[in-house]
Amino acid sequence: MELKRIGKRKVVSIRHVGPYSEVGKAFRDLVEWCIRNEIIVTGPAMGIYYDDPREVPPEKCTSEIMFPIEELPELPEEEMRMVEIKELPEMRVVSKVMRGESFNSIDYEKEYNEIVKWMEERGLKARGPPIEIYHKFEGMVEIEVQVPVE
Repeated sequence: MELKRIGKRKVVSIRHVGPYSEVGKAFRDLVEWCIRNEIIVTGPAMGIYYDDPREVPPEKCTSEIMFPIEELPELPEEEMRMVEIKELPEMRVVSKVMRGESFNSIDYEKEYNEIVKWMEERGLKARGPPIEIYHKFEGMVEIEVQVPVE
């Protein structure tokens, strides 16, 4: 676990409302959108999870799946209605890499509790929802959690 500074990132995103276990559909939709519109993705997929599933009913949990991009070609309005283009600001984050044989093999609650404990020990407060960066999908899964802090 470490504290680090992340630069600005321009992203294309798609919103998902529902159980976090079903966010894969939003991911597939965004991949298809990028392929169809010949978007050049410049880094790994990311997810922002806005709600704590221990406090919010699964069907109301909100998340976003994103890809970092550089340029966006001129696209028809109907294509742009499916996504949002935005810039994530520069931020200071607590970063932790989670690894597992699959997404389901990671104990997310335990991993996130370790982050919270590490932040509390250092007097750090979260300044926004966590961002997950999906570095590896095949073989050993590797997800970096970045929690923006003050």
